[in-house]
Amino acid sequence: MRYWLSNNDGKTTGPYGLEEIRAFAGSGRLSPAAMACAEGSTEWQPISSVLTAPPTAPVTAGAVMDGACGCCGMMPPKKPKTLYGHTVCKKCYYRFANRRQLAYIVDVIFFTVLSMLVGGVFGAAGALAGMPEDTIELLGTLLGWALFPVFLLKDGFRGTSPGKWLCGVQVLDARTGAPIGAGASFKRNLPLLIPFVGQLIILIQMLKGPRLGDGWAHTKVIWKKYAEQPIFRPSGALA
Repeated sequence: MRYWLSNNDGKTTGPYGLEEIRAFAGSGRLSPAAMACAEGSTEWQPISSVLTAPPTAPVTAGAVMDGACGCCGMMPPKKPKTLYGHTVCKKCYYRFANRRQLAYIVDVIFFTVLSMLVGGVFGAAGALAGMPEDTIELLGTLLGWALFPVFLLKDGFRGTSPGKWLCGVQVLDARTGAPIGAGASFKRNLPLLIPFVGQLIILIQMLKGPRLGDGWAHTKVIWKKYAEQPIFRPSGALA
């Protein structure tokens, strides 16, 4: 059995195993007036009763105590928010959203630089071939637009893109939990074809969890750090 601890300083830490708690108590790091709450329970009890409690069977890995933050496990979560139908603390809510937004910005920068490099190589090749400058500019513009659909496939590398890899998030199939491929990536990113408006809507919707495109693609973005928590587990639905 593992326990959440409150050392009367307003902070909740854990969960810890009984041996860890005994070590804390023995080193003087735990106040005799501290309170403990068993993982999966909502009842707090004096630490003395925990130290004398008999051993019990371990709980399932990744379990989150009722009423705790669905990500970090803070109990109770400060200024709770709702993410994917679960309660999370304000800090985790915005950290997850900011990671997703930063990942998107990194992907845009990466794709822009890649397009410029391809365009530069094409322009140099055209100049060497003696093509008129106007023709090179026109073909370079058309090439840039032709490369845009590649951006829609950015999440298809086992659910990661350069930005998502850097920010520790991943796109999974919401039903099975498997990393998505190119097809699902293309479907979930179709709203990006709407100039400016599509990007703005998506950046705002990232605060709520599912965003435009996740529904019809049956996809879900997870925070890899908390991948084992119920909030990021697959639904198992087949619809």
